[in-house]
Amino acid sequence: MVVDHFIPSVTTEMIDWWWVNMEKGYELWCPDEHKAFRWEIKPPMNGHISAVQIATESIDYSPVMDLRIEWVDPNIGTEEQKEFWTYEPLLTAGTTGKQPGTKAFVMLSHQWETVPGGCKMRSCMHGISFQEDFPERDDQNWLKWIIVKKEAGKMKLITQPIPIHEYKVKPGNRQ
Repeated sequence: MVVDHFIPSVTTEMIDWWWVNMEKGYELWCPDEHKAFRWEIKPPMNGHISAVQIATESIDYSPVMDLRIEWVDPNIGTEEQKEFWTYEPLLTAGTTGKQPGTKAFVMLSHQWETVPGGCKMRSCMHGISFQEDFPERDDQNWLKWIIVKKEAGKMKLITQPIPIHEYKVKPGNRQ
């Protein structure tokens, strides 16, 4: 899943500051879903790698739970992920594989860059939506952009096909 944002009047330096100071206002980011925040391991100076946060959230209005998020070196990402990361800076979360029975992987990335009038940011969930009970892809019906618009004071959702032929990295097999 990919979410692209345009954040008006915000600089990349402001976003850099946010990532290492989230305890100062995490709930403001998404008040209905973000409930609390604490650092298990604070970010090191001039970076995020090895920081661990505990975010208390209700994802998509599910029951509230604590999420342990470990910020990892993007070099452990797959080649496909690395080709997809086009903005600078880049922040990646996953696991280092140091715990027994785990392997290193990236499951979440945030990247952002300055554009006229503000900053654009892309957040990606990498590979966590695969379900064994749905092994076949249905890109024709499901690979869509979801556009949120405000019409007559109400939220309206529409979908548009993603012009996948324009992208260097294309959806692949789940093998």
